Amino acid sequence: MPSQKPKSSDAYADKTAAALASIEAKKRKSEAAGYGVMSAAMGFGEAVERPWMKRLVWFAKAGCIIFAFVIPNVLFIMLVR
Repeated sequence: MPSQKPKSSDAYADKTAAALASIEAKKRKSEAAGYGVMSAAMGFGEAVERPWMKRLVWFAKAGCIIFAFVIPNVLFIMLVR
């Protein structure tokens, strides 16, 4: 059975550094996504103050609600026939 050479501490240090860099990159990416969402939400909040945007948002909400309640009923009726 061939004996295995013990790995040097440099190899472990390189792997550790790569792992830590990967973790930091994921953390930065996650934070950047959060900042993007927050920025969009704040911009949307400011835009809703305009009268035409308030109407547009109201119609979008009404459309989603109608879609959510009407489509399942229509599909059920079509299925039962």
